[in-house]
Amino acid sequence: MNDRTQPQEQQDAEQASVQGVDAQAVAVARRRRFLKIGASTVPAGLTLASRPVRAWHCNTTSAWGSAQINPVASTTNRNKLTQLTDETWTIANWQSNTIRTAVSGTPPWGVLFSTRTDCKSGGVVPAYVKSYTIGTLFSGASIPAGLSSTNYVWTVLNNGTQFQKYIVTAWLNAKLIANVASCLKSGGTDQLRLMLGGSYSPPNLSGTPWTQTDIVNYLFNNWIVRPTEGAVVP
Repeated sequence: MNDRTQPQEQQDAEQASVQGVDAQAVAVARRRRFLKIGASTVPAGLTLASRPVRAWHCNTTSAWGSAQINPVASTTNRNKLTQLTDETWTIANWQSNTIRTAVSGTPPWGVLFSTRTDCKSGGVVPAYVKSYTIGTLFSGASIPAGLSSTNYVWTVLNNGTQFQKYIVTAWLNAKLIANVASCLKSGGTDQLRLMLGGSYSPPNLSGTPWTQTDIVNYLFNNWIVRPTEGAVVP
């Protein structure tokens, strides 16, 4: 078997043997490579396996981080324990207040402002939606990186950075969809709150912090946030 066909782990081990590199250092390097490259190196089964109609699988951050160590076991555990029965609103749904019937027959802003009937028709974004602030949405929590409490949520969703759009949409979806909030908890702790600053370490990978890009990859590949309907795993 040549180097091109050897599993990466075997190549790492052989290289470590030749160079006298400590095995633990190799393992750390492998974990860092996984997070740096992001979802593009994750086996397709981690995000798509056994995905039935109107159901999805969401890894906790711990399970997602552990996938680099043992992807087969991680996939098996996820398929058994975290199959969810609904989907989430996309960034585009929140930007334009459009319906996604797999979630609800009511547009997302209509669900958030359930007492305001003028917000329940698709495509309509009333003035009070555009004046809803980040400070109000994240009351009791930290403000996401790069934002202030006076920023408007609707403005961030349309003009923010990729990280800001994803983290705000994740927070909105978790606020309204119980399964999303459940998925984002590890050991009873809401991990999304720990991501707001843009740097985050899963409970089982405290020495390998995620960047904003890693957080976006996690939210995307675990169906918590998609930019548009039908967006596919890269």
